[in-house]
Amino acid sequence: MENSGRELLTAAEVARCCQVDMKTIHNWAGRGDLPHFRTPGRHLRFHRRDVLDFLRRYGYPIPTWLAGVPRVMVHGSAALTEALGAALGPEVSVSVCTDPQLFLLSMGATPPDAALLMADEVKTEAELAQLVRSLQAHPETRATRIIVVGGPGAGVLRAGASAHLPTSDPGPLRDTLVALLGLGRLTD
Repeated sequence: MENSGRELLTAAEVARCCQVDMKTIHNWAGRGDLPHFRTPGRHLRFHRRDVLDFLRRYGYPIPTWLAGVPRVMVHGSAALTEALGAALGPEVSVSVCTDPQLFLLSMGATPPDAALLMADEVKTEAELAQLVRSLQAHPETRATRIIVVGGPGAGVLRAGASAHLPTSDPGPLRDTLVALLGLGRLTD
């Protein structure tokens, strides 16, 4: 199945991804577990990013045609981006933005699969927690996995961050991204 360029999926495609019956997809959609909308003909449609979020959240295998090349945005230094890019290899696209306003604009314009927020780039833990809450609440970035690096972690985790790492060591960052993005569960 080659659907990599499509942003909308049918209920049948989602059922094949999850290896479940169509009735299960309708139940998940009806309960609000899987965001969806209906066409004028009342057929279910799902945004690619919402299906990816669902598969990642519940540990389902992720078809490579659906995953594409995951994008990671870093709010921090170019040196970290280079080190992380080298650690992740060509299967992940890593970009950096040092300006906080441009970072947020980029996040909203083309939401990445994951975002790394450097705690030392934000003035206070409360501001960092508010940033995490805002990103998780926005419909365009709610499926983005947010990893906070440095600083205290309890507040940002309560605010909705996916992970907190004490240092920017590329090894643990890579392991965390692999786990959060389901890169170890890609299937053909």
